[in-house]
Amino acid sequence: MTGHNRLMTVTVAIPRSNVLLSRARKGMYLIGNSDLMAMKSKMWAPVISILHERNQVGFGMPIVCNNHPDYKNIIVEPDQFEKVSPDGGCNKNYCEFLVGDIILPGCGHELKNTKCWQDRAKDSIKCKTKVPKKLLHCEHYKNIYCSEPVSTNEKCIEKCRKQLECGHECLSDCGKCQNISKQETEEGTNIIGLIERTQHGKCQTACGKFLFCGHRCKSHCHKGKECPPCKDNCTVICEHTSCNKRCLEPCAVCAENCSWECEHQGRCELSCGVPCYRLPCNERCNKILECGHNCAGVCGEICPSKDFCVDCASEEVKNQVSDINSKSTFSETDWNEKKMIVLTCKHVYTMETMDMLMEMKNYYEGSIEEGWTSVKILPALLMNTKTCPTCGTPIKNVKRYGRIINKYTLDMQNKKFLLKYDSKLKEIIMQIITFRDEMIVRRNELKDALPKQETRPMKVVLEVRNKAVNKKLPEIIPHAYFESIGMYHGFDRKSKKAWVAHVNKLLVNYQKLVLIAEATKFPPHKKAFDVAASNLYRDKLENEDSYDYFVEKLLNLPILDDYASGSSPPVMNTLSSISSETFQEMLSRVGISIAKVDRRIYLDAFFEIVNIQKILHREILFIIQELSKESIPTASIIENTIREIAESTHYSRHLLLVNVEILEFDLKLLTYKLRFPSNESTDFYDTKALQERITEKCEDIKKRIINIIESQRYKNTEEEFKNDIHSRLVNLLENCNEIENWDVNTTDTLNIEEILETHQAIKTKRSGHWYECPNGHPCMIEDYDGAMQMNKCSDCNEQIGGESHQLTE
Repeated sequence: MTGHNRLMTVTVAIPRSNVLLSRARKGMYLIGNSDLMAMKSKMWAPVISILHERNQVGFGMPIVCNNHPDYKNIIVEPDQFEKVSPDGGCNKNYCEFLVGDIILPGCGHELKNTKCWQDRAKDSIKCKTKVPKKLLHCEHYKNIYCSEPVSTNEKCIEKCRKQLECGHECLSDCGKCQNISKQETEEGTNIIGLIERTQHGKCQTACGKFLFCGHRCKSHCHKGKECPPCKDNCTVICEHTSCNKRCLEPCAVCAENCSWECEHQGRCELSCGVPCYRLPCNERCNKILECGHNCAGVCGEICPSKDFCVDCASEEVKNQVSDINSKSTFSETDWNEKKMIVLTCKHVYTMETMDMLMEMKNYYEGSIEEGWTSVKILPALLMNTKTCPTCGTPIKNVKRYGRIINKYTLDMQNKKFLLKYDSKLKEIIMQIITFRDEMIVRRNELKDALPKQETRPMKVVLEVRNKAVNKKLPEIIPHAYFESIGMYHGFDRKSKKAWVAHVNKLLVNYQKLVLIAEATKFPPHKKAFDVAASNLYRDKLENEDSYDYFVEKLLNLPILDDYASGSSPPVMNTLSSISSETFQEMLSRVGISIAKVDRRIYLDAFFEIVNIQKILHREILFIIQELSKESIPTASIIENTIREIAESTHYSRHLLLVNVEILEFDLKLLTYKLRFPSNESTDFYDTKALQERITEKCEDIKKRIINIIESQRYKNTEEEFKNDIHSRLVNLLENCNEIENWDVNTTDTLNIEEILETHQAIKTKRSGHWYECPNGHPCMIEDYDGAMQMNKCSDCNEQIGGESHQLTE
């Protein structure tokens, strides 16, 4: 059949054409001569017309790649299919069409959202899936691309975790420890295999120890060293006020009346900040809570809120462990039999549990079961803050434990006082040594700035009227004295300016030491006395008929050697007939013991003031070439003042030290008299008389040296301190022998080394358990010793420690 005949056959069969056009679901291509079909068939003519209107008639068949919709071609010849669409798509090499997820050969990892070209070239694609691979220099693994090898330069960022000398794990990056360690090896940085990590940085573990103030130490591990001062805010608070200082600063003692009162045991007569003296009440509170239920608290305490009502408490409160002995929760405790105490941290415990935790048996006679019958002498151990056993919050504002809480609060203030000023003293001591060395180096500059030798005064001023005096500390020469070289030593204004510039840094530290000495005049325990005495005196005025009662109460307070106002407290003269033993016992019962912390700081500051004066006198002598006669008795007075205080407060080490200082001073004085003999008394300096005087003085010094060595005070002192004293005594003896053997008739110059060395009085430890010895000295027992072993106070040799961590009786 010809083409013309076939066309005519199709076009004639109208029903069949209708089926052809109506059965296509998505689309249909008609291949043929559209003009001829429209011209020869009435049925196709309108169809072709519609297709023309829609622009659906063309000269060839368009094809589009399914993977690349923008890749289009018009097929007009059959062989075009092979050229432009060999695989039914297109002939592009890097097809960007997404074909879905594929599995990579070799590693088996899945490649997400794969493109067409990746699917074709999957054998050559590098897998970018990260997998853990063991590093070359350590035991750790690191996520690295699957297709990449582990490089020798790959840094390990895992924690090192090696055990340090302190016992903690190293928390530094492993890579950092590798770098430190390989520098110590012979191979250096060329190590290929495993690197043994033997060197580490500082331990990064937080210390976490409880400080005596109740806070935790937040510094990094410092094993073998004391914890640095607390940087938190102070937690001391009472119903009247709260402290807003930093924790390391000593607080003021609350002077308001103590509000602890109940119908069974009466009212506490002392101040709020002073350890209470009345007995705890074991009766149940008879008040009604705001919710209408009975209070389950203790008589005399502030009633807990309805949150801790036995009937209204929440599930959180009911699930708390309230009885530590029986491990019973709040809901399991029979509050009809037990009495509750709610802490400020919102944890609640039975009265029996809290009495045990607060160690009431150490403060009162009696028992938890039978009640407390009388007060005990307070423990000598300087207490750390008691904390909640659940959360560690310091326990405060519980009136029942006012005797204990205020005792450790006052102890805490004394510790803060000691640590604060001890730290300042150490800083000043280091600066004194530095400035002393700098002054020696700058001596030639000072010499050039001063008048020439022949114009300098050969005699110093012996007496000066209206000499400046520190009214608060009359025993200490004001620092202004050492600035006024023109007034006291006859130099001009230019020379004074050069002198002040030479010694200014040292005088700044001199003034700091004077301020520290002034601060010791009113330390925390004296503040406690002042407020307690004021309250009792006011109570006496309100109850004139109970004068004897007031005096009895006043027996419980210390008589101070220097009362804050400069005069004795009211009615203190009535106590003169009381024996010291009875008085000291009553002091301990109330808790305001006569602590010697302030005297200790005062003595240490005083010694450093003496050291600065030695340096300044030496510089003056360098200038004048003659000892100032006025400065000699001043030094003697200062050292005798130290000796009197050290004797009265039983600070044996300070007493030993000042006795050696006085010996050195006496020998120094003798040396100067031999170097610069006076022409005013020719009889005294007659050759024979002078030789006898030298022998007599040297024999006296030798006897005093022997007395020191044979004294129990010297024998009982700690070894390190004893060795230092012994070294100085040996040097004294050698110099004394040289002076004694010197022939006054010879022209030889007496060659005795100046005894002007500065010496630190005491080294303070700050880690361990704090105690007060029977003489009131702050003592430290190392953590590993404990009070179960016998120890001795390093200041007075009294025994501390012993059974149950109590002082030896």
